[in-house]
This record gives sequence, structure tokens and C-alpha cells, in this order.
Amino acid sequence: MGLLTPLYLVGLVALSLPIAFHLLKKSIRKEIRFSSLIFLRQTPPRLTRRSRVEHWWLLILRALILTLLIFAFARPLFRSQFSTATQTAAGREILYLVDQSASMQRAALWQSAMDQLRVLSSAAAAQDHQNLLVFDQVASVVVDSESLPDLSMAGEAIRTWSIESQPGWDRDDMPAAVQSCLDWLMARTAARQTDRDLGNRPVELHIISDFQSPVSNTWTQIQWPAATEVMMHRISTPTIDNASLMLLAPPRDQEWEGNEASVRITNDRFSKSSVFTLRDTSGEKLDEVLVPAGESRVVEIGPQANPTMTWQLDLEGDTEVFDNRVTLPPVASQKVSVACTETSETASQTASWMLEQACRSLKYQEVDWQTFKRLDNRDLSRFHAIFVLRPLDSSELEAVESFLSQGGRVVIGLSEALSPTLGGAWEKVICQLGKWAACSVEEAAVEDFTLLSFIDTTRKPLDVFRSSSFRDFTSVFFWKHRDLRVQESEKQIPEARILASFDDEMPFLIKRDLNPGTVFIMTAGWTPEQSQLGQNSRFATLMIQLAGLRDLRPPIQFVELGFSISLSENPGTSLTQVFDHQGEAIASSVDSESFVIRSPGLYRVQNEGTPSFFIAQIPSEEREDARTTPAELGGMGIPKKNSEEETRSQAKVETRLKDQQIESQQQAWRWLLMGVIALVIVETFASGWLSRNRVR
Repeated sequence: MGLLTPLYLVGLVALSLPIAFHLLKKSIRKEIRFSSLIFLRQTPPRLTRRSRVEHWWLLILRALILTLLIFAFARPLFRSQFSTATQTAAGREILYLVDQSASMQRAALWQSAMDQLRVLSSAAAAQDHQNLLVFDQVASVVVDSESLPDLSMAGEAIRTWSIESQPGWDRDDMPAAVQSCLDWLMARTAARQTDRDLGNRPVELHIISDFQSPVSNTWTQIQWPAATEVMMHRISTPTIDNASLMLLAPPRDQEWEGNEASVRITNDRFSKSSVFTLRDTSGEKLDEVLVPAGESRVVEIGPQANPTMTWQLDLEGDTEVFDNRVTLPPVASQKVSVACTETSETASQTASWMLEQACRSLKYQEVDWQTFKRLDNRDLSRFHAIFVLRPLDSSELEAVESFLSQGGRVVIGLSEALSPTLGGAWEKVICQLGKWAACSVEEAAVEDFTLLSFIDTTRKPLDVFRSSSFRDFTSVFFWKHRDLRVQESEKQIPEARILASFDDEMPFLIKRDLNPGTVFIMTAGWTPEQSQLGQNSRFATLMIQLAGLRDLRPPIQFVELGFSISLSENPGTSLTQVFDHQGEAIASSVDSESFVIRSPGLYRVQNEGTPSFFIAQIPSEEREDARTTPAELGGMGIPKKNSEEETRSQAKVETRLKDQQIESQQQAWRWLLMGVIALVIVETFASGWLSRNRVR
């Protein structure tokens, strides 16, 4: 029971009035004088008895009337004891939202967060429902109190997790994580509508983070449930001394050339150190860099001592080491073999020598160049490409055809002037290797010189010349070239593509895809007596492309954390595996169809073909120190928990409003007034009856 306006209870003082009226009644109603007593001496009357209440029941009746009237003005109400007991028994819905992003990798930061989590969990009451969620970009549930048989097990599960857990490596999105946390709570509430206690529990959200992410307007878009209070616990380190190391990806339109690398060193704005040292895998000092606080420097590192091995770079000079290492993939495969035939006996060997120098110029790939007089009776399968600079006889053609059937690559170079006999021999070779029905080769008529007028840079292998400055061959004069004409056969072979042609509309470079083998035919030479091609800087790139030596370099892809690598793209391969930079297998197509990168580092995907490399690094925004304080979030509509005084004041207001609602529904004062009227009627008749008897 309660009173809406208890101040009216002061009126209970009026209960003294009936008592006073009863005690102060007159004992002598009328004075009568006798003549016989006129000469007697007057003396004061002697009090023979004290004033006392004569009619107790009438006094009690009048006091009861006043009491009921006073309580009617005080507006009594009767609160529901069941509702209050239920609220107390339901406890609180406590959500611990712990930051698990990469910025929490700083020394002692995660341990401090876990200590804070254990303190909060230990302070919870026995009837509280404790839930634990962790977040980076989204929130994920770790401990759900509703899924446990006993509420006490939630606190124990949270404390056990805090001892064994470690932070992750992804970036954080705190507003999105908070919204997903609240969505999970609302979904769980909606799924348990039959639980009468669930809707009565107040919600407390404890955010444990370093608040590294900047303030975002996304906070204002969060839908906060009713009776929700947010408490923010910022975790910080006593000292800030951090510099980060990041590997820079090449521009989108460029490939990674050679075994050199560009890295960026970024020093934190609050850092105390400014001089840092770069070391390689062996611990050898590569460079010493001065980076003032709040600035960054780009450093070129290389060349790598062994381009076939992974390359690890470490940064020294700061106290935080979680972002001080990058690992580079090998930029070259093992030694690759290339075969070349000698030119005819009438020609010099300059052409083959120039080819060898061009292929060996690839700085990140070791090329085993071998020149043969004959190609038959040899195991050609170990060669990656074969340059044919003279006509082949039948046995050699059979060996080269077998090489093509295994997916090999053959480059035919018509590098010397043709005689009628030599032209016929070339026709046999070109028709048999290219699978043409017929062909003709003869010396083209060139007055002075000719130029290349068309180069197809949209397809391999000439896609490296797509740059406008790099595809300009107008400075290359061709003194001589051959005129090649072919006739397609009826076999289902893709048509040959002309990749480059002269200004006289005769082809210079023809590509024939035999599936699986490939044949390239060059109709002009590169020696000084044939053209200026061999003296041009683009000659080495062209020959490397035709030999496919760039294709041997493992493909390298820069990806973000959370990137999914498909392990089922090659159904023809028996097994696809993922290896870390130490060569340890961490996933395979036998176990799953994909692998998601969760931590920074170098990953190698290996199947029957050339391996692929993926580089994942710590997000740049996670490398910086905390940029937000809980106070800066005050204007974002977050329902923060009030102080004890504000909480008590708010509780009083809420109780007052609830009492008004209950009193307006009950209206107990009406019954009290009806009782007062009834008692007044009784008291009136009783008083009249007593007055009449007293007069008699």
C-alpha cells in the first residue's frame, strides 16, 4: 500500500479536536440563586472529580470520520507485490561487448581488457543474465546465458574464456557491432515471448574497447531498446610508442618487377621514438630510417639475395611489435630451361646469341639456356619453351610435335633471308607444327624499310606493351622480312591470330593455339642485317613474353583480411592446399571448399600448377592509437548509465508516474468518502439521541 499525496497525513493532528471537545464540556449549565443563602460567605467550589470522557464510542466514531477523510485526501493505492517480486527475481540483462580487433594486439592492452571483463562479471548478481559478445566489424556471441542450464554457469564461462582468448586481426566497426549485438538481443527476446520475465529485465551494455575507431554518425542511427543503459570502459596503455611497417602494392596497371620492395614506415603521432631499423630474414641490417612522430616514410628495399625464397622484413625501434613484420613471396620459381636450335650453316650464330642474352636479362628468374644442333633423341619435356631458328627434319618435327602435345611453347623465327630451297623447308615445318592445310613462305619485297603498324596489346603475350609509350615501335626499322600465307585445314583448330603486322599489311607475329600447345611465328629477324629490333630496348621484353618466362612468376595478390580463397576452382586437380609463410599446410580442398584469411601474413595456394600467393596485412587504421574517448560519444544519442544520484532521482520520477497510474485505476478514495458519509450519518443520530437524554 502507498499514498499518492502523503502530505495530507498532517491532518491527523485534527484527531485531537474530538478529544478536546469531550474533555472541555461544561459541568454546570445554569446558575440559580437562593435568597436564604445571601448572607453566607462565598467560597470557591471544590473540585471533587477530574474531567473525563463520558462517551468513548462517540469519540472513536468522530476520530474515525476524520481519519477516513484525511486518508481520502491522501489518495491511497495498493501496489502489485507480484510485479515487484517478479522484477527483482528477473535480474538484469547484461551484455559484455569486447573489442577483438587488431588494435587490441598492443602489449598489455588485451590483458587489461580481460581483467576489466572479469571484474564486471564478478560484480554481477546471482539473478543477472550475463552474455558475452566479441566484435571487430560485426559482433559474434561467445556466451549466451539462455543456452546454459544455470545462470551461475555464465559467469564461470566468461571468466574461463577471458583466460584462454586472444584478439583478432581485422578492423573494427563499433557502431555496426553494437547494432548487431542489439539485433541479436531483440531476436532472442522475440523468440521467447512466452517468458514473462524477459520483457521486465533492464538491459546493461558494457563496451570494453580501446575506442580506436573515429567518431561516426552511424551511432545516431542505432535503435536502442527501452530500459537500456550503456557503460563504456576504455582500455589504454600507459605509454604509446608504436611505428608500423606496411608493404606497398604496385600500381593497378603495373606488375611487380624484380625482387625489390617498397615499404611504408608510419610513426604514431604520440610516439617517443623516431629512428627505426629494417632487417631481413637473416637479421642483416638493411636500412636505418628517421621518421618523426605523426609522419611516414617510403623505403625501397632490395634486391633480394635469393628470389626463390620468401623474404621477411622486420622493423625495430619501438615497443609495439604486432605490426612490425611483413613477409614477401618468392618472385622467381626454380631454374627454368629453354632450348634453341642453331641457325643454318650459312648464317651466323648472332641470332641465337641475342635470344640467349634477352632471356637471361630477366632479373628475377634464372634461365638455363641450351643450344642444340639437333632436337631429336632428347627429352624435350623438361624445357619450358623451344626457339626454332632453322628448318627441322622429320624426326625433329616428330619430337617437337610431341612437345607441343604436352602443352609446350614453340617460337619459330624466320630470322634469315630465304632461298627457294630454304623457303620450301620452312613451309613443311610451319604447316606440320601449325596444323595448316597449306602455306607459302617467300621473301617480301621491301624498297627501303618497313615499320610495325599494328600491335595487339589486348591479349597475351603483347599485353605488356599496352602503355602508349611502351608500344611505340616507330623507331624500329625492318630492312627485310618474309611474306607468310597460310590456308586453314578442316580440323577443329582455332584460327591463327595476327598479333602484329607491318605497314605493308603483311604479318609480323602470328599466334596459333593448338590446345594445349602454342606456336608463335615471327616473319622477320632481329640481327642488324635484318632489322633494328635486336638493338631496341623492347626486344628483351618481347622475347621473354614469347617464351612465357613471365608466366613462371607466381601470381601475387594483395587482399584484405576476411578474403575467401576458393579451393574448388580447379576440378581437374587432385588436391589444392594452403600454406603459410613457414611452409606449413593449414587448409586443403579435402577439408573445405574455401579458406578465409583471418590473420596477416603470406599465404601460398598450391595445386598441380603454378602456386599463387596472397598477401594480407593489418588494416592501416588499426595501426594508429585510440582516436575516440567515451566523452566524445556523448552527443550521439547513446543511453549512458547515470550517476547514483541521477539514478535515484529518475527512479523516484518513474515510481511517481507509476503510482499515479495505479491510483487513477483503483480510486480507493471514493470508497473512503462513502465510508465517511455513512459514519457522519451515524454520528449525527447518536449525538442527537444523547442530547435529548441529557436534557431530560
